[in-house]
Amino acid sequence: TLPYLVRVLEPVGYGTFAFCLAIIQYFSIAVNYGFDLSATKRIAESKSDKLKISVIYWNILVARLLIAIIGFGVLCLLPFLFEGIDAIFFILLISYLTVLGDAIFPQWLFQGKEQLGKISIIRVISQLISIPLLFLLVKSPEDIWITALLTTLPPLITALVSSYLIRHRRWVVWCKPTFSGMKGQLADGWHLFISSAAISLYTTSTTVILGIIGGPVSVAVYVSANKLLQAGLSVYSPLTASFYPRINSLMAESKTKAVELIKYVLKLQIKITLLIG
Repeated sequence: TLPYLVRVLEPVGYGTFAFCLAIIQYFSIAVNYGFDLSATKRIAESKSDKLKISVIYWNILVARLLIAIIGFGVLCLLPFLFEGIDAIFFILLISYLTVLGDAIFPQWLFQGKEQLGKISIIRVISQLISIPLLFLLVKSPEDIWITALLTTLPPLITALVSSYLIRHRRWVVWCKPTFSGMKGQLADGWHLFISSAAISLYTTSTTVILGIIGGPVSVAVYVSANKLLQAGLSVYSPLTASFYPRINSLMAESKTKAVELIKYVLKLQIKITLLIG
């Protein structure tokens, strides 16, 4: 889709679209927090304790939704705080649906239970569905909002299907979330949030600062090149998602076995990274 969108939307349109996605990424970072690491660890350690998993699930879900609501309020203030945001505000509103999808989708639960198979297939299928729709519906630079809408569909579909799977598999029971419970989960993931957010912030901020200083054409050139890099990294990132919960499980059973697995993954990652490089 990259060469097609750059040609149809033109550099100015594609750059504007990428600029909006970069701004929305700040809100996604806040919603994701450090839960994909901290909560995954807790779930991996408590696989058989349904009640404990339920308490974690509902507290994190509500905490994420509250962060998403606060984020939406901040988004609505942006046109009043920054000049030029009002021209792209409609695209930002549509793109914010991605944040809602992030809030609802508990990837950490599937990771912790080491049940990423089906949900990964759903994610791939939803992304594949959006490809022909992009070719069919995006025909001119004025169709940036359609591009934004189709980009938000895969995360939303994945989030909705994940909710169905969790209910169908009866992984959780209803537990009323509490302020202390949400506060505890936020505190648990705080250091991991700072660590992961720092990386995400400086990578995302590159696009935002470039858009402010250089304009949409500069953003289009940079993002197009960076997309190729991200394609390479996407081969590498599933390793972390799949091995992280297994390592946490092994740590509870045998630290020696866990260290052996870490060494194996490290060697594998080095080989893949060299190949991508």
